[in-house]
Amino acid sequence: MLDTTPTLRCEGTAVHVGRTTATAQARLVGAADGKLYAHGTATCALFPLPGAD
Repeated sequence: MLDTTPTLRCEGTAVHVGRTTATAQARLVGAADGKLYAHGTATCALFPLPGAD
C-alpha cells in the first residue's frame, strides 16, 4: 500500500458450499469509485471434525 492508495473495501462471498467442497471469491475495490484492484478465488475441501458426531 502507498500513501496515494485510496480507501479500499474487500467483499468476500461463498459461491458454493456443498457436503465435501466449497468455493469462495473475494474482490478488493475502491470504496469511492468501485474500481477493481484485485480478485481472488478459492476451492476448499471440507472434512468432518474428529469426534464431532
